[in-house]
Amino acid sequence: MKKLLLATDFSDACNHALDYSISLVHGSDLKIDLINVYDIPVVVSSSMPSRAIDGIMYEKAKAVESHLQELNEKIPLENRGHFTAIYGSYAATEIAEFVKKKNHDLIVMGLRQKYGLLDKMMGTVTAHTIQLSTVPVLAIPSQAIFSPYRKILFPTVHSSLEDISETETKAIVWLLAFAKKFFNPSIHMLHIEKDQSNELLDVRYKGGKKVKLDLVISHAETIEDGIINFYEKEHAELLAFYKPYRYFWERLYHSSLIRKVLFHSRIPLLIFR
Repeated sequence: MKKLLLATDFSDACNHALDYSISLVHGSDLKIDLINVYDIPVVVSSSMPSRAIDGIMYEKAKAVESHLQELNEKIPLENRGHFTAIYGSYAATEIAEFVKKKNHDLIVMGLRQKYGLLDKMMGTVTAHTIQLSTVPVLAIPSQAIFSPYRKILFPTVHSSLEDISETETKAIVWLLAFAKKFFNPSIHMLHIEKDQSNELLDVRYKGGKKVKLDLVISHAETIEDGIINFYEKEHAELLAFYKPYRYFWERLYHSSLIRKVLFHSRIPLLIFR
């Protein structure tokens, strides 16, 4: 891992995500690049001559670049990368395409504390980027307080370490490499067994002496409740999801769990494939 891309709309949530990212890469040689995808209102573009629109676009680009430069100067020199302003109507699409071209290892995005009705109906840029990107996305809630990672919680469909396929093994290898880059925390794979009584104790299976990995089988009335209850109990600093667990991910994405994490949680969310 060499560089990450922080997507910003200059909101307080994105400024918070930048502060979080600076703390995250402190002491490393990782570079933080910045990107903003800007647009002009449809009303303006439809009611003015093309020459006037070109002037507005030029001024807008200059203003965005100036703001990006100000943010870039907040990043320590050893972690400072490049900044880019892109014109586009669909920010998530532009971000997903940009990281492919520039070979970023990670996208970092902020999450606002409060969302309006339109955001909840249409989805956020962060949520759309998660769906489109082949690059891992780290979503930082505006309430998240940075703390070095000691525990990563990784929900899984598997109830046994022996059941994990070759593809999923590669995902675990990637997550272990990510963990070593960021404070080398332990990784707790979590499998939820449905049990309405919720009285059974958690069962742990160690992944090996040299690997900071275990599999925990916990019980809850729903998978969503089990994940939320477990990470609150364990005080994990990061919640990681593997997108190619297709039916598992799709179910969680469209359930209350992701909405709770995206809109109300204080724990960062890492989604990778």
